[in-house]
Amino acid sequence: MTDVKGDVYFDGGNFGDVNASDESTSLSSVSVYNVYDNNNFVEQIVMRHGTTIRYREGADGAGTATYAVGYIGNNTTTMPGSGQATYKGFNESGTSVFDNSGTMEEMYLTGGTVELTADFGAGTVKGGIKDGELTTYRNMLPVVLNNAVTGLYIDANITGSEYTGTAHLVDANNNAVGTTQTNEAIGAFFGDGAAETAAAYVIEGNAMLDGQNRDYIMSGTIGAVKK
Repeated sequence: MTDVKGDVYFDGGNFGDVNASDESTSLSSVSVYNVYDNNNFVEQIVMRHGTTIRYREGADGAGTATYAVGYIGNNTTTMPGSGQATYKGFNESGTSVFDNSGTMEEMYLTGGTVELTADFGAGTVKGGIKDGELTTYRNMLPVVLNNAVTGLYIDANITGSEYTGTAHLVDANNNAVGTTQTNEAIGAFFGDGAAETAAAYVIEGNAMLDGQNRDYIMSGTIGAVKK
């Protein structure tokens, strides 16, 4: 990226995140996230050793574009060999659309809570988003696409300071909703003692959306800090 213009977000005197773009490219990072409940500020989640990344590239009117999600940070050098840790966090949507009769309509997994649990002895990471809603927006108003979808569940195995596994849209009992062709999740731990974690996911599948079985793609990032 050359000759980009960007901005830095500040809120209440707290340093935020950098977003940069040019005519055809945009790169955004999120490591500082304010949590609200019914428009009331609850808390601020601050990642100090890593950040989530979203990227897009494509000229207006072009038939193709590139979208990506990920993270970058200072990987944990000495991982815990036992015990468990729970991480509270935030979800940032990447490209998430469904096929509405040939038109790609955006969708979002909104609300709810974000939590990941690492079992260092077993070498697993599980969790994600729960108590949310899968929505789109029409005429500036949210429309729930499938009442059964309340979250996203990641099930991954740890290797070193990183982990890989699967991600699915799920119901309240963590049962997968619909079918998938791609359901990848990757993640890493950052800072001393695995103080933070970030994950990225991409799901391609088919599910009942807005009253019909429709193809969709969902991507996003999760950033979280140890409770």
